[in-house]
Amino acid sequence: MGVGVSSDGRSLTLIDASTGGSDLEVIDISGAAEDLGIVGTSTAGTISGRRLLAGINSTLASNLRGGQGIGDGRFYGQTRDGASFDIDLSDAGSVADLVSKINSESAGKLTATLNAKGTGITLVDSTGGSQDLLVRGDAATALGIAAETGVQNSTINGSRLARKYVAESTPLSQLNSGQGVGIGTFTIQGPTAGQRAVIRVENGINTVGDLIKRINNANVGVKARINDDGNGIQLDKDPAVTTESVKISVSDTTGTVGRALNLVGEASGLGADNKINGSFRRVITIGSGETLDSAVGKINAARAGLTANVLADGSSSTPFRLRLSSTVAGSAGRLIIDSEGADLGLNQTARGDDSRVFFGSDDPARAILVSRSSNTIDGVIEGVSVQARSVSTTPVSLSITRDDASVVSSIKTFVSAYNTLYDRVNELTRFNKDTERKGVLLGDSVGSSLRADLQSIVTGRASGDTGQFRVLSQVGVSVGKDGQLSLDENRLRSALGNDASSVAQVFSAFVANTQPDRVQVLPGNSNITTRNTASTTYAKLGVLERLGQLADRYLATAGGLLTARTNNVGDLIGAQNSRITAFDQRLSDRRDKYQAQFAALETSLAKIRSQQSSLSSLSNLSFPSSR
Repeated sequence: MGVGVSSDGRSLTLIDASTGGSDLEVIDISGAAEDLGIVGTSTAGTISGRRLLAGINSTLASNLRGGQGIGDGRFYGQTRDGASFDIDLSDAGSVADLVSKINSESAGKLTATLNAKGTGITLVDSTGGSQDLLVRGDAATALGIAAETGVQNSTINGSRLARKYVAESTPLSQLNSGQGVGIGTFTIQGPTAGQRAVIRVENGINTVGDLIKRINNANVGVKARINDDGNGIQLDKDPAVTTESVKISVSDTTGTVGRALNLVGEASGLGADNKINGSFRRVITIGSGETLDSAVGKINAARAGLTANVLADGSSSTPFRLRLSSTVAGSAGRLIIDSEGADLGLNQTARGDDSRVFFGSDDPARAILVSRSSNTIDGVIEGVSVQARSVSTTPVSLSITRDDASVVSSIKTFVSAYNTLYDRVNELTRFNKDTERKGVLLGDSVGSSLRADLQSIVTGRASGDTGQFRVLSQVGVSVGKDGQLSLDENRLRSALGNDASSVAQVFSAFVANTQPDRVQVLPGNSNITTRNTASTTYAKLGVLERLGQLADRYLATAGGLLTARTNNVGDLIGAQNSRITAFDQRLSDRRDKYQAQFAALETSLAKIRSQQSSLSSLSNLSFPSSR
């Protein structure tokens, strides 16, 4: 199997070079094949994907309307001077192509442009005629510029085109303007009472498609998919569920993943409304009678990636202005704000741009271009963070020296953090004989082993180090009888002046042993092999690196001791909540049954009392005596 690039360099081509007689078939698993447009079957052994590149400052036509595209590409009608036009837009791969083709093939009678916000198409008839402007076809409807019965205007403003930017192959780390969604768990309540599932988002869940698959595999009567606008995940009632009794709802269990996905909340109703749309688009409705302060409150409450505040410019007539600022730095924080029914008079005062510097050479053509979303340039020179202050047309030289004060401050922070952790572990595992209060982890092997591991690391040697300093006590960090760390700043500064490199090795040495990959042959097929690297060992490992690996051992999302214990407790809580919900439902059903029986008994008793009254009245009757 080979992968190539199409002749125009805008799509991928799969080529099956094998000599077998079977068809080439590609099945989508994670959403990536679908996004590449290579899903399908070919008898010729070649599958050509869809166009992937739109060009500079443009968008793929296939991504419009949340990924629905422009239909069959038909675009025809009549200009205001009575001339007809019929343009085939089916081969226009980008919005730029659409605009260019309309402008060129209408003989200059129609002009298509992007609107000022770049969210739709504006069509202008420049013929000067007096007839109605007619615009028809699938493409015209998709672009929101259709005028089936004609309009007297020369300008048609198209609707919002809803560009798709969330697909199943989209990494979760790219959502929220590159801030990601984090890790954690959230609970989904399905449309039937008792249908609940805890969805765990961990390191193995990397893409939107991975998460959708996990939700759908939970079998709680909910189906997840990309929403119609292509800007988030939507949860719908599974069509297989024929009876629904509750609204679908989502709540965060640990972390804020559900909120970051815009899924936390409850469906608006049952039936067709029993769904949750996790769109990253926000619609804020501001009434005509509202104040500027109330509008600011609504905007900030919407969590739309921006903050609003009122700015007073000091003028005497209209001093108050609405100021909107993105919460994300750089180009990732750029916003599109579209107002309908009201002109907010917004003007862009600053555009979000990334900071850029040329590194390594005075000649920009030979230098390395480095860009960051903020003015902090790090990761270029190891251990050095540079702040970009202003534009410079001449090369800037950096003189880097050791900052002992920062080193001492960082180690003081480490000592404080360690002591806080150690105190917390002691608190959770101790028994107070005076109050007879027990820590929640008293007698738990995880708590006691964590404390022993912490003590072992801070009192032990840095692995593999050959410098003159080997343990923390030699560089001013000592362990007291209570297990707490203390710092002798004078001794630390003396050690830094004597051999700073050795001090660094004690804390942060990290050298992994290189090992050749071991090749494993899969059973049953001698033609399939996998690389199986043995567990990593280290030639050098400092104290802080050993603590970091200890943290991974206990806190890693997959396999961490504390994480596994937390997940088990969470699962138990979820199971108990499900049992409580089911028990509540049974109690409710039993109550309804008893109430119905009680009502029936009351009715029967009323009838008996009525009959008794009638019988009592018979006893008062008198009959004439017979002779």
